[in-house]
Amino acid sequence: MTDGTKCVACGKSIPEDSPFGSCVQCLAKVAFGRGDAETSTLPVAEVQELFPNLVILDRLGRGATGWVFRARQPDLQRDVALKLLPADLPDGNGSLAERFILEARTLARLHHPNVVTVHDSGRAGGWLYLLLEYVPGGNLRKLIDREQLPTVRILEMAGQVCQALEYGHREGIIHRDVKPENLLVDDQGSLKLADFGLARSSGLGLSEPGLFASSGGLGTAYYAAPEQADGKKVDHRADLYSLGVVMYEMLTGELPVGHFRAPSVRRAEARGEVDRIVLKALQSDVSLRYQSAGDMKRDLDRARDKYRRGEEGGIEEHAGAES
Repeated sequence: MTDGTKCVACGKSIPEDSPFGSCVQCLAKVAFGRGDAETSTLPVAEVQELFPNLVILDRLGRGATGWVFRARQPDLQRDVALKLLPADLPDGNGSLAERFILEARTLARLHHPNVVTVHDSGRAGGWLYLLLEYVPGGNLRKLIDREQLPTVRILEMAGQVCQALEYGHREGIIHRDVKPENLLVDDQGSLKLADFGLARSSGLGLSEPGLFASSGGLGTAYYAAPEQADGKKVDHRADLYSLGVVMYEMLTGELPVGHFRAPSVRRAEARGEVDRIVLKALQSDVSLRYQSAGDMKRDLDRARDKYRRGEEGGIEEHAGAES
């Protein structure tokens, strides 16, 4: 903790026990990626002071919900991910803290091999924290930016996401933010669904106008189902649309924006089964979309098995689709 009564970043008067000698406004700028180069890092040594029972190893990154560090639990001899968010944010950002707490409570309900596990949560100093399973392979975004994945692996990975979604939907949880950044790759190459900060119970329809208009990063519009982006009521089928966007991007390197073409236009081997699966997931009309993650998973498994046997996915041609 830094002593003094002035913010180290802006010089504003602050309480002496302010986290890292910074005011809440500057902490928010840094946490959400809006700080300058000199104030955009959170020193490992100072984080270590807050968590004496952990060994803070390195900083993994920073995003819309704060910083993430890799840490070690010496007694258990395991690495964990430590996620931090300033507890006292400026007016107008309180919902971010609420989402952080929501994520902890949601993950605590879920126990599935394709969902990131939460170990602990709470408050330390001026910070909310989540202690999560550490997934060593980074996120799917880094993987697909680095290499073009074979079609059969894309089908396998999409099936793993379907398993996570099917389980969550069965538990009454809609993720609402399925995108490559929230899909983590484990040391076996399998995917784990993470970041449940936008999750909601599916007991009732939800309406959140303006959700994607915020500069704070409350969701990613390109991966959102049309009804979600428009602030209308959503159900579990919105997650399946988002998975369709992820698959489209993995197959083509593009996003299905506007009048988009079938994946096979960019990847010929996707013609037939794969085209059909992706285009069905991307239907704007929810009644024409997959009605459950289980149904989508069955089609993915069938297509995957055909590719493993070296069979053609089919010969059906697909016209472009409106999104």
